[in-house]
Amino acid sequence: TKDISTRGLFIYWPQNHLSLGSELMLSLYLDNKIFEVQGGVAVLNEEDGVGIAFRNLDSGTLKELEKAILSEEKKRE
Repeated sequence: TKDISTRGLFIYWPQNHLSLGSELMLSLYLDNKIFEVQGGVAVLNEEDGVGIAFRNLDSGTLKELEKAILSEEKKRE
């Protein structure tokens, strides 16, 4: 993963076989928690990877995801 936010993420996945708009279920492991999220392919770059936009996140999951992302960023500083 190159970049992640509460709106989505970019995965280094060259030569994938996805198409724009494809729907995916993702399991994200962040800050010792697993998040099961639905996403859709929003950006497709065959040489570099795939941008996935998260879909249908409820407010509770969104808050927990935001906390987990911030915690992971602090670990990398």
